[in-house]
Amino acid sequence: MIADLRRKAKLSQRELALRSGVSQAFILGIEKGYRTPSITLSRRIAQAVCASPATELELYRALARHSPEARALNCALESLSLSPEQELAAWRAAANGELGSESPALVTQ
Repeated sequence: MIADLRRKAKLSQRELALRSGVSQAFILGIEKGYRTPSITLSRRIAQAVCASPATELELYRALARHSPEARALNCALESLSLSPEQELAAWRAAANGELGSESPALVTQ
């Protein structure tokens, strides 16, 4: 998925790495499936490729299939029956280290 997003944004692996703050080798590892990005790095990659909100949410959900950290968050979010906008806000809060029980991202209407 990362490789497709990168190509769509017309970025080289090197450019994506620079914009995301990691090495080109790390981006290659993610694209080949040897490495799993953190939630924080996934957010930086989504920003670097100018991903739409829907694509960014899809990226986080895909990450949950490979990362125990993301899987745990995804399970918690699914149990809350959030709207896509609220779910994305929660993922972004987690990426920024701002997710806690009092987080506005988890407050449902």
